[in-house]
Amino acid sequence: FRSSPGDVTNDMTNNDVSKLRSKAADGEAESPSLVEDSSEQNIEKNIHEEESKQITRQISPERKASLLNSPEAVESLPSCVAVRETFATSSTFDGSRPTIFSGWDSPALEKWANKGNFQSYFGEHEQYIKGRDVQPLKDAAGKHCKTSTETLIDSMSKLFSAKNDAANRGEKMKNKDTTKEIDLLFFTNDKENPHFFESLSKDYSPPAPIEKLDVFNNKGFRVFSAMEQGSSHPFHFHDAAWLGQVSGSRLWYFLPPDTPKVKPKVNGCEYLYGRVPLPSGTTACVQEAGEVMYFPSKWLHSTCALEPWSVGIGGQGG
Repeated sequence: FRSSPGDVTNDMTNNDVSKLRSKAADGEAESPSLVEDSSEQNIEKNIHEEESKQITRQISPERKASLLNSPEAVESLPSCVAVRETFATSSTFDGSRPTIFSGWDSPALEKWANKGNFQSYFGEHEQYIKGRDVQPLKDAAGKHCKTSTETLIDSMSKLFSAKNDAANRGEKMKNKDTTKEIDLLFFTNDKENPHFFESLSKDYSPPAPIEKLDVFNNKGFRVFSAMEQGSSHPFHFHDAAWLGQVSGSRLWYFLPPDTPKVKPKVNGCEYLYGRVPLPSGTTACVQEAGEVMYFPSKWLHSTCALEPWSVGIGGQGG
């Protein structure tokens, strides 16, 4: 992980610049331009400095912090399987294939984007403490662990910082009794936490083209997802679902229905780092804040939180 957003352009090499240019060509950042220097004596030095300055100017702090810009990230991602639509031109949407909608206008985009603000609005709601398998953790007495929203978010942030420190030492934080990497996910639904969703519902509503699909018509349940950078949901599948990205960005890996289950289950960010080979046939999509991801039933998917405070709200069919 980057220790801070400002580290992105420090000691930048030509390879780093080439990588960012490649990502810019895919629409993930503006392509930096070079300022020519007529002095042959200093041309190499000035080109290097101008490349760094242009990249610093044109990439927001959030984008600089993205794992896509990590020196450990793979050079390129598989092409995205999702169709891109806007809500204004979604008349042909029928729910038959993964789709990314842009133009989502929701009060949550502003109100929830700041972690501290979210804690002040919703911090008193009680939450289950869950690991990466999205199941509540249990204490020594076998009871489900619970805490307030505020404390859960603070704990996630502290774990994120501790994992960063461990990564800088070349280590991984793992559970004492297992070989599994420690992770905390803030993932809940309106069946287990109706009062929390009653409060959230004031700031968003399901997008009309998606809500009209039969699978969501008074069926299924609402979901909320918040992750720190580098957290993940391993490959799994379920009924049709949608998720509106409120803050940060999220990397999705997809495999089509009827694909055999992916084993072993790993943190989806490991694919981005190239530490684990992608299953054959995998496609990848980056979802930005203000976009809504939809995918039909039984599509296998894994996610990776690319930036700190990656937040989404959505629903799953039933």
